[in-house]
Amino acid sequence: MDVLKKKRKAVRSQATRLTKETDDILAAEEAPTNEKVSVLLERLRLVKQQLNDVDAAMEPNVKDDEAEAEFEQVIEYGDKIATCICRLNLKKEQTEQASKDKEIRFQATVGSASAAQRIKLPKLELTKFDGKRKYWQPFWEQFEVAVHKNTELSNIDRLNYLKTLLTGEAVTAIAGLQASGDCYSDAVDILRQRFRNPEAFVQDHMQGLIDVKPVFSARNVRALRGLYDEIQVHMRGLKALDIEDDGYQAMLYPVLLRALPKELILDYHRSHAENQEEATPAVVDDSGSTTSSSDSSQLTPLHSLLRFFRFELESRERTLEDRPDDAHGDFTAEELENKREVGVLNSTSDKEDELLDLEDFSSASRVNRVTAWIFRFVRNLRSSDRISGPLTATEIDHAKGFWVRRVQKSAFSAELESTKKRSRISNDSALKEFGLWTDENGLLRIKGRICSTETTLDERHPIVLPKKHRYTSLVVYYAMFAEPCQ
Repeated sequence: MDVLKKKRKAVRSQATRLTKETDDILAAEEAPTNEKVSVLLERLRLVKQQLNDVDAAMEPNVKDDEAEAEFEQVIEYGDKIATCICRLNLKKEQTEQASKDKEIRFQATVGSASAAQRIKLPKLELTKFDGKRKYWQPFWEQFEVAVHKNTELSNIDRLNYLKTLLTGEAVTAIAGLQASGDCYSDAVDILRQRFRNPEAFVQDHMQGLIDVKPVFSARNVRALRGLYDEIQVHMRGLKALDIEDDGYQAMLYPVLLRALPKELILDYHRSHAENQEEATPAVVDDSGSTTSSSDSSQLTPLHSLLRFFRFELESRERTLEDRPDDAHGDFTAEELENKREVGVLNSTSDKEDELLDLEDFSSASRVNRVTAWIFRFVRNLRSSDRISGPLTATEIDHAKGFWVRRVQKSAFSAELESTKKRSRISNDSALKEFGLWTDENGLLRIKGRICSTETTLDERHPIVLPKKHRYTSLVVYYAMFAEPCQ
C-alpha cells in the first residue's frame, strides 16, 4: 500500500508539471510547433494511463471514511489532464490549418512571382512622405495598398515599413512610439489626424486652377495639352473631395478664357454663336412636354468651353501625327515679343501673381466687386457657415483695400517701410513733401490739416496711389463718369 501511494504521488506530480507546461506553451506569443504539441500530447496520455492504473490498484484498499475525498482527487486530476489534451488537440488542428493556408498562399505567390519574372516587371518603389499635407493623400493611397492591407505582414512589419517611408515632420510626429505591433494603429491615427486635411487639399486644387499658365499660341499643341491635363487633374481632385464643379465654375470660366490663345477663344465664340443659331426651337410633343434637339445647349459655359477645348486639342494632335515637324509650332514676331515680355515679367515679379487682369475692366467698382465675389467664394470653401445673398459694403471695402495695398506695395514700398519704422522719407521720393502715415489696414495716407472735422476718413486723409497704374486710372474714371446713384 505504501508503495502504491508513493507511485501515485510521483505520477500526480508529473501530471501537475505537464499541465503547467501546457498552460505556458498555449499562453506564449510564439505559436508552438506541431512537433512540440504532439510530444506533449503523448506524455499527457501516458501520465493519464499511469494514473488510472495506480488509482485502480489502490481502490480496493481505500477506507470508507476516506473514499469520498479520494475519489474527488482522482476526478480532479483526470479532469485537468483531459482539459489539457483537448486544448492541445485544438491547437494542433489550428496550426495544421494555418500551415495549409500558408502553403496555398505561398503557391499563389510563387505563381505570381514566376509570372512577374517572365515579364520582368520593374521594382516598385514607394514614395516617401516628408510631412507636407498636399502629398499625404497620394502617399497614403499607395502605402495602404502595398503595406496597410497586406495580409502577409504583421503590425510590427507594417510599422517598420511606415517608419522607413517617413521623413521630416512626419517621422518626428511618431518619434515617441515604441517599435511594437500594438503601436502601429496609434502611428496611423497620429499621422491621419495631423496631415489629412481635406480643406487644405481643396485650397491647393483651387489655387492650382487660379495659377494655370496661359498658352499664347494655338499652334503650341504640347503646351495646350499640358494646360488641359492640369485643369483636369485639379477638377478630378476636387471631385474626389466632394467639391462639385458648380461651386467654382463661375471662377474657372474666366480663368480658362484668359489661359487659352486668342485664336481658340475667337473660334469658340464663333462656334457657340453658330450653334445657337442652328439649334432647332423647342417643340411640344403629344404628351404636352417640351423637347430640344440640341444637347449641347444644356451645357454650362464652363463645360461647353472645356468640351470645345478637348475637341480642338484632339483634332490638332491627330493632325500632328501626320505632320510631326509642326509639333512645336511657328511663332510670329508679335508672338515672340509677347513671350519675351511675359518671360521678363515672370522673372522680375514677386511670387504672388495678379488676382485679376485689370485691363479686362472698365472701372474700379467692377474690379472691387469681382474681387469681393472671389474672396467670398474662397471663404465659403474654407468655412461650413457659408455666406449668400448680395455683396455687403464690408466685403467691397475689403476688396478695395486689397487692391490699394497691392498697388501701394508695388509703387511705394520704400515709403511704406519708412512710415512703419517712423523714419524720414528719402529725398528721392516723390512723396517727400507730404506727411505720410499708414492706417490700421496698412494703407498709405496723407496726414492733412483737417483731422478734427466731421468729414470721412478718405476726405480727411486721402489715399496715395501712383499716377500711371491701371488701378489708379480705373479709380479716376469711376469718380469722373459714375452716375450719382452709383
